[in-house]
Amino acid sequence: MPVQLLKTTAELLKKQTDILEKSNRQQIEANSFQSAREMMNGDVSSAMDAFFLANPKALHEFNRAIHDDNVSNGTKKPLLNYSILGNEVRSIITNSDLDDESKQENLRSLDLATNFRASGDLDTVTAPGGANLLQTTVADYFLKTVEELGVVFNSGIDKRDMTNAGNMDQPVYDNFGRSQFVNAGTNYPDAGTDIEGNATKVTLNPRPFGNVLDVFVDFRQKLNAGWLKKVADILAERQAREKDFTVLFGTGSNPDYPTGMTNGAGVITGLTPGADEFETLGRYISRIAQLRRVSRNKMAVYINESINQRFIDLKYSMTNDDLSKMISLDSNGNISMIRGVKVITTEVSPVTSGTSTLVIGVPGLYLWGTAKADALIDDGGLTGFKSDSIAFKVSGMADGKPGFGNAFGKFDITGL
Repeated sequence: MPVQLLKTTAELLKKQTDILEKSNRQQIEANSFQSAREMMNGDVSSAMDAFFLANPKALHEFNRAIHDDNVSNGTKKPLLNYSILGNEVRSIITNSDLDDESKQENLRSLDLATNFRASGDLDTVTAPGGANLLQTTVADYFLKTVEELGVVFNSGIDKRDMTNAGNMDQPVYDNFGRSQFVNAGTNYPDAGTDIEGNATKVTLNPRPFGNVLDVFVDFRQKLNAGWLKKVADILAERQAREKDFTVLFGTGSNPDYPTGMTNGAGVITGLTPGADEFETLGRYISRIAQLRRVSRNKMAVYINESINQRFIDLKYSMTNDDLSKMISLDSNGNISMIRGVKVITTEVSPVTSGTSTLVIGVPGLYLWGTAKADALIDDGGLTGFKSDSIAFKVSGMADGKPGFGNAFGKFDITGL
């Protein structure tokens, strides 16, 4: 929902805070956030924005937590900054001649920045009175965090915008797509007869997915900026892990949809394993290169930490130095490349009874269509501050498919 009453709500919360200044700070913040949720019709992100506007100490704490993360992790996550509201908005908020209802109506007419702006489109430079009336909001920070945490999802996968809703038919070629010679004067009634491997299509059908985090009643007593950030980070990580899992292992049905790289059309089957994982992987690389006409720099190998350690052990057990160099390590001692193919280590690859699945493919040939961007929202149900818990959730709508023949491979590694 748009942040329609953000600044007005913050002003009312500030008055409430002043009245309760002799009370315990945590209880003040809890009451303030509770009121913000009620004023924002239960919308969590809008309530957080209003809460920080009304509680500058909490805003400072939140920004300090982000700053510390940036320093320790080398990230560049934006700080929240509500200090540059346009002069027009300031005039409405501070005008004592307007009652609250009039202020709210005037703010609506200003088309204040929406709560769920496109992630990545973060306003950190607008001067007072500029086009965008708000800088980075809680929702902006949260959505940006989700994108940064998705290891597999951000590794070169082809993303399509489906925000107009409905299904989307994406033309693909089962194979190379090389035009064939035809006799002079031949018509082209069906492109599929003149394209090697035939021209086909993949239908993306967006489906909802997301994660929920229940926060119990003691959330009231612990409400502060650091705790709010922790809640957002937990949800962001869960959502990113779910995206990574569906891209690699999704079954196309509950609860693992959309379809992942290791299922559905496009998966190579029937290859004879080599003497070890290193040789087996080489056979997959060769087969994909032949069938898809692609070089190794367009491929990627997805492994977990257990498989990472297996290849490290394999590297140092090889007696041939030249062969050993084909397993490369990064500065942290992790596998970065095998046989010239980039390696991505992600913990979403499960290990069951010492067995895990290695995935290899051409990520640019995996289609991921997003119909509704990830959003941090309230559960909209009966939970909340009036009951024992509140459920935060992040949800979106998307579909993904490995819609290209012979573009992906997988095999199990045992004894981990």
